[in-house]
Amino acid sequence: MKILIVNYHFPPSTTAHSYRWALLRDYFLTQGHNVEVICGGLPSESDTDDRITRVNFPKTIKNNTVNTQIKSTVRNNSFKNTVLSIIKKLYRKIFWPDGLWHWLPFSIIEVIKLKNRNFDLVIGYSPTFSAVIASFLYKKLHKESKLVIDFGDPFSVSKEMPVNNYALYGWLNRYIESVVFKNSTLVSLTNKKTFELYKSKYPWFLNFDIVPHLVNVTDFYKNKEIVDKDIVRVGYVGAFHKNIREPSLALDKLSLIDIDYINFEFYGPLNGLAFETSKLVNHYGVVDRDTAIGLIKAFDILINVENEDCPMTPSKIFECMATGKPIINFLSSTSISSFSGYPLVLNVDSDTPVDRIKEFILKNKNELLTLHEVEEILKGKTLKSVGDKYLSVVE
Repeated sequence: MKILIVNYHFPPSTTAHSYRWALLRDYFLTQGHNVEVICGGLPSESDTDDRITRVNFPKTIKNNTVNTQIKSTVRNNSFKNTVLSIIKKLYRKIFWPDGLWHWLPFSIIEVIKLKNRNFDLVIGYSPTFSAVIASFLYKKLHKESKLVIDFGDPFSVSKEMPVNNYALYGWLNRYIESVVFKNSTLVSLTNKKTFELYKSKYPWFLNFDIVPHLVNVTDFYKNKEIVDKDIVRVGYVGAFHKNIREPSLALDKLSLIDIDYINFEFYGPLNGLAFETSKLVNHYGVVDRDTAIGLIKAFDILINVENEDCPMTPSKIFECMATGKPIINFLSSTSISSFSGYPLVLNVDSDTPVDRIKEFILKNKNELLTLHEVEEILKGKTLKSVGDKYLSVVE
C-alpha cells in the first residue's frame, strides 16, 4: 500500500503530535507499506530519506534548544511591550485556520507536486488544520484514494482553547469541516468527549470514530531494579497551562510533606504560571522528549495533574500507565480521574489528607505492575492496535 501522511509536526520535533505519527509511520514501514510524509519544522538527519518532504515559511522555525533559565519578571520599555501585546492580540483575531496558517500554501504546493502520484491512503493530522486542507486537496485530485482525518486536538469545538476567532470564522470552520468530512472515510478523535462534541455538531456524519492516543509500552516500561536508595523520587513531566492544568493543588499538598528522603521534582514549561518551590518541591525547567522519557523511567512514583473541563486528553496519561508505576493523580474541579482501571493510583482532591499521600508514597515506592498487566490495561492503545485501525481503512 502507498500511504501519504501530511502533518506539520515530525521529528526532531518532540511534541506528542510528532510522536504519534512518527511511530505510526515506522509501524506502517515495518508492515511493508510505502510511506511518504509532508511535514514542517526543524530539519532532521532523516530528511535525507527522499520519502520525507519538509517545507516551511521562512523564519518561522523555532529552535528546539531548551532554555531552563528563569527569566526576570521585570519588563523594560513598557510602551514597546504594550504595542507588541496589542499587535499580538489583533494577529490572533485575524489568522485562519490556526497559528500555523503560514504553512498552508507550502503544504498545498507539495500536494500539487504529487498530483501524478497515486496513494491508496492519505492522512491529514490536525493541529494544524492546514494539513487537513492539504490532504483534502489530494483527495479531490485522486477520488479513488481513501482520506483519513486525525484530530490530535479538536478544531472547531474547543471553546476552552479556540484555534481561531470563532466569532469571525465560525461559519468558515463549519463549512470547511463539513466538506472535508463528507469526503473522508474516517475522521478519528482521540477521546470520547471530543467524539461527542463533533457528533453533536455534525450528527449526520457516520464516519467519526475514537482512535485513542497511542503509547509504545517498550519506550516507558522498565523492570524494577532491586537497589537500596537513599532518595525516593516523585516526579512530574509536562506542561502547565492557565485555567487548563495548573499546579496549585499539587504544590499545596506536597509542600506539607516534610520527609527528607522524598524529593518532588517537576519538569516542563510553566507558560507564565507561578511555581512556589519549597524545601523538597522544585521545578527544574524544560527538558527534551528523550530526557523526559528517561526521567519518567527513573522516578519511583509519578505525579499527574488532571485537566480542567476541556475536551483534550493528554497523551501522557497513557505514558504514565505504560511505566506500571504508582501514580499520584491531582484531580481538577471536575473530580474526574483519567486512571480508572489502573490499580496503582491515588486520586487527590482538596479534601485528601496529606497523611494519606505520605502513606501512599511509603507503601508503594517499590511497587510495579507486571508488563502483562500494563499491556492488558492499555489494550487498544498500543502502536499495533492503533496502526492496524488506520490500515483497515483500505485493507
